[in-house]
Amino acid sequence: MDRRDERVEAPAEVAAISASSHGAATNGYGRPEVNYSLQRFSETRAAHAINVPALRRAVVAFADVQGATPMALGSIGQAVGEALNRIVIRVARDDLAPGSMTVAAHRELAHLAVAVIDELPVIAADTPARPDTIVLMGFALS
Repeated sequence: MDRRDERVEAPAEVAAISASSHGAATNGYGRPEVNYSLQRFSETRAAHAINVPALRRAVVAFADVQGATPMALGSIGQAVGEALNRIVIRVARDDLAPGSMTVAAHRELAHLAVAVIDELPVIAADTPARPDTIVLMGFALS
């Protein structure tokens, strides 16, 4: 059985809150259906400009499988591409050795959650460690 087809039953009080705040459909017994994908996407590549299109296309393909509309797919591709390009520009501007960049995504009830993460090396041994930059985005699928 494909995990996307599994139904997850939430406790009644959680389901009621979810239905009232998100307009969820009911399953015929007055209890809302909770239907979301358990699939996750994550891909990491070196922080080079040549890797931006492949990462962008991969997350857009994942969003398409999750049911995103063509308009949402365009928005996802544009935002993820811009976040990845900023990482590449920063590597070039600061003359850093390229580290890696990761795009991670998963579907929540009505939207796609996406994180773009840079994992750049520390500039020098005496420089304090810099936390990775994480850009979090949420996209409506419809």
